Amino acid sequence: MFARLRLLACLLLIPFAGLGIHSAVAQESLRIVAVVNDDVITALDLAVRTRMIIASSGLKDSPETRQHLVPQVLRALIDDRVRNQAATKEGITVPQDRIDERLDELAKANNATREQFEVMLQHSGIQRDVLEDQIRTEIAWATLIQRKFRASVIVTDIDIDAAQKRMIENEGKPEFQVAEIFLNVDDPAQTDAIKQSADRLVEQINGGADFSAVARQFSQSSSASSGGLVGWVRPGDMAPEIDAVLATMVPGTIAGPIRSESGFYILQLRNKRTTGSDTASGTVSMKRFVVPLKAGATPTQVDEATRKAQTAVSRIASCDDVGKVAGDVDGGKVSELDNVSITSLPPAMQTVAVSEPIGRAGEPVRSNEGMNVFVVCRRDITSTGLTRDQIQDQLVRDRLDLLARGYLRELRRAAYVDIRR
Repeated sequence: MFARLRLLACLLLIPFAGLGIHSAVAQESLRIVAVVNDDVITALDLAVRTRMIIASSGLKDSPETRQHLVPQVLRALIDDRVRNQAATKEGITVPQDRIDERLDELAKANNATREQFEVMLQHSGIQRDVLEDQIRTEIAWATLIQRKFRASVIVTDIDIDAAQKRMIENEGKPEFQVAEIFLNVDDPAQTDAIKQSADRLVEQINGGADFSAVARQFSQSSSASSGGLVGWVRPGDMAPEIDAVLATMVPGTIAGPIRSESGFYILQLRNKRTTGSDTASGTVSMKRFVVPLKAGATPTQVDEATRKAQTAVSRIASCDDVGKVAGDVDGGKVSELDNVSITSLPPAMQTVAVSEPIGRAGEPVRSNEGMNVFVVCRRDITSTGLTRDQIQDQLVRDRLDLLARGYLRELRRAAYVDIRR
């Protein structure tokens, strides 16, 4: 680690070499801001991770933004050190091909090739080795949790039957597609500080930060690796305090922080449906029209893009209209999905694929590219419901998540942490 820090420090010194202040820069870069057992976190570690979060979240890079992020970033770095140390103690190493696979997945999620994605990282000022370190920690921790707890998680036929029974009982009731950010409270004395951190995250998300990017960096739930996406939940699936808030939300809104027994939740309701009405598999053909919107767009720019997208929705009466409408919008782009599996689509698109009337444009949906308008051209629904294997997998993930939270809480309490900021 120190070899990498020395290299980065040298790179930082180059612009200052002729100014005679390189030693001060190096000293500040390598200043220790926290000690975690036998490991250190430097000012350089903190600055580099903060820069990566700002770039990936679409936040405005300003001294005020960096100052607000520092407490959360430092907490995330401390958790990373604790996770890494636990995995190393168990002899867990992550081969480069696993990291490359995750990078390929991130590239695909950004509609880019691997080469294009790496260019995007460079343009955003995100250092690849910093991203790889974060990915390595995620994979090592997931491997450790599987190794330590998977054998103890037993899902019986009775458990699966009970889950299926709940699904049947919930037929016709609301179902919510939820994303979450969870901040754990280990020590009651830290409650106010963690609440303040959660409040700042809510402010940043409401100010334009990408929820998924913030979840990946700060959430302490296993859903963090998927941008906080929990998936579709029904009444009773989550804690009563979460259920109560979900019942008052409308799609596209943020709620929180919500105090739970173990910490604070920030929720994003991505969609809502009636249980059993649109859970389906099959194939679909769709067209997507995008009104471009740059990362870090101002509220005025977001409003303007939304207005254009909503105007487009009102003009589209069939799939044949999509290209013409897009041609009337500056920078408008159209893409097509032909006869693809519904279950292979992202969750938000699955909902559109099975529930929107054919030929009618749905409400605009924001993504990293801009405001998206989806139109279903053709679909073939073949079956509904979850298989027993899918239910079992979900129950295992839920139980492992609880065990992982408890284990990390124990590791934090046992760790020697000295914050020197």
